[in-house]
Amino acid sequence: MQRLVGARWGLPLAGLLGGFASSTATIASMGQRARQDPSVLPSAVAGATLSSVPTVVQLSLVLTVADLATLQMLAVPLAAMGLVGAVYGGLFTFRAVAAERGETAQISGRAFSPGTALLFAGLFCFIAVLVVLMQRAFGDAGALAGAVTGGFLDAHSSAASVAGLAAQNLLPRAVAGNAIGLILTANTMSKLVFARVGGRAFFWRVAPGLALMIAAFWIARWF
Repeated sequence: MQRLVGARWGLPLAGLLGGFASSTATIASMGQRARQDPSVLPSAVAGATLSSVPTVVQLSLVLTVADLATLQMLAVPLAAMGLVGAVYGGLFTFRAVAAERGETAQISGRAFSPGTALLFAGLFCFIAVLVVLMQRAFGDAGALAGAVTGGFLDAHSSAASVAGLAAQNLLPRAVAGNAIGLILTANTMSKLVFARVGGRAFFWRVAPGLALMIAAFWIARWF
């Protein structure tokens, strides 16, 4: 992709596509590229931020299947989160394009792992069991704790587990909505940890974008 469109467009596009496999892994990959070649820093930041937009898309699809009512309740917060990520990533993309630098950088490795589907299935089963057990043992507070813990690993499977409980009337939808927000917050914290791979300059450019995304979710959720 980078050979066809150049690093300044290729890195953001690769980040966007890589986010459908793993946003966290994509952020780490972009950080490595920025550390190896500081000239692609704006493009790498754009790719890292844009990789979180597919998280919103995938989560919406997961909630459509798990519990449509929960998706309808969170439609505006999720849309706000995705829009902020797209705008922030877009700004860094255009900043990279405007910079007068060469386009020789390339991304090594693959955006998609053959084991992604199996990993997702395994995480879903683990988190679903964890949430149910904690909900039975400690009530709604236990379900929240289990879901948030799972959110550090994977937002989609954790949110699907919570939405599934809401669909079965085992968890109030208002609680489920807050739980999904906490899951996204936990997942954002994990992404911030992996953003450190790219060094200080990369981290302090990616962190505001991720923070603004989760802030947009909570602001839209409560207002």
